[in-house]
Amino acid sequence: MRYNCSGICIAFKPFGMHNRCLVGRITVVQEQRFRLTTDDGRSFLFILDRKSPVQLPALYRLRESHTLVRIEYSGEPNTNSGIAHVVQPIDDNLRGSLMASFNKATSREEFFSAFRNWPIPKQLAGEDPKCTAAQSELSRKLRPRLEEADRVGTSICPYCAVGCAQLIYAKGNDVIHIEGDPRSPINQGTLCPKGAATVSWMLNPNRLTKVKYRAPYSDHWEERPLDWAMDRIAYLVKRTRAETFVRALPDGTTVNHTLALAGLGGATLDNEENYLIKKLCAGGLGMVWIENQARV
Repeated sequence: MRYNCSGICIAFKPFGMHNRCLVGRITVVQEQRFRLTTDDGRSFLFILDRKSPVQLPALYRLRESHTLVRIEYSGEPNTNSGIAHVVQPIDDNLRGSLMASFNKATSREEFFSAFRNWPIPKQLAGEDPKCTAAQSELSRKLRPRLEEADRVGTSICPYCAVGCAQLIYAKGNDVIHIEGDPRSPINQGTLCPKGAATVSWMLNPNRLTKVKYRAPYSDHWEERPLDWAMDRIAYLVKRTRAETFVRALPDGTTVNHTLALAGLGGATLDNEENYLIKKLCAGGLGMVWIENQARV
């Protein structure tokens, strides 16, 4: 175990394991887990090392103050193997106050108070192991983020063709939570791991929200309006079909097709949507090359 007096701590480095570093800001703290967001928009989930003397109050203060921190970790983030051994603020002005908070939290009185708050001592004192003994001071203060929502809407999960219903909670103009809709006969309130992560990619700062266009032989992307993009796609499809449409083969066999266009569908479409797309591609445009991810 090593300590660094210039920051909160550098604690417990397993033998033979080389830690890696990340710099960012703590955005979410839940029990021993916390999320670090870097300046370039990347997000990493870590588990705080149990042998680290870093206390949860210090993590909460780092989150509330939006302090830039340095994380030294081992394993892989965003999985159960991503362990944070070092949580060190880069702002020199906050190091002293956080260190004082750490020293106070590790005093003798705070130690015995925390010990008495553990489930086993409370069970030995006669408290109900299924009720009050299982609660901690932190768990009693935690509140669900859904309490902050001022309205809720309904939607359908965008991942596969099952059509699981979702409830979207919003605070003002911001989405704060997405969960399964228990009224749906399909998923009955449940969501698979991909559906449960809908809010993560919906609020991802790297998500594209505008049409990107790169002209032929160009070396850069341009932003164009959606109406322009739809009109151009329709124009190119119609022009290509007109230039390559074959009504009959040399031997007189009628084919009414084009080999210059192809259709590729995704599994997010249901059977009814795929039926209409197939009618358009095959019957309307005369496409031969039609494929779908879900093999419908």
